[in-house]
Amino acid sequence: ESVISIEYLYIYLKSHITQINDMFRGATIKHLNIDKFKKIKIPIPAIKVQKEIAEKYTVLYDHIDTTKELITDLEIQKNQYIKKSLYK
Repeated sequence: ESVISIEYLYIYLKSHITQINDMFRGATIKHLNIDKFKKIKIPIPAIKVQKEIAEKYTVLYDHIDTTKELITDLEIQKNQYIKKSLYK
């Protein structure tokens, strides 16, 4: 019997979101084609490996968020500097 952690499943599905989005049909109201969704083959490594993947993903995702915040702050500082420099 295979065991899959919720975190690992979430990460796997999130990493395949484009493929999953392509499974929706309908112009106004989107419906998931459940037959296609059921055909997704999810590799299930040992639970220890799943947890390692989830932990590493979380660390990397946190770094990405921190970097995005830093970029936003630097953009604000840049714009403030330009305004100060131009309107002395």
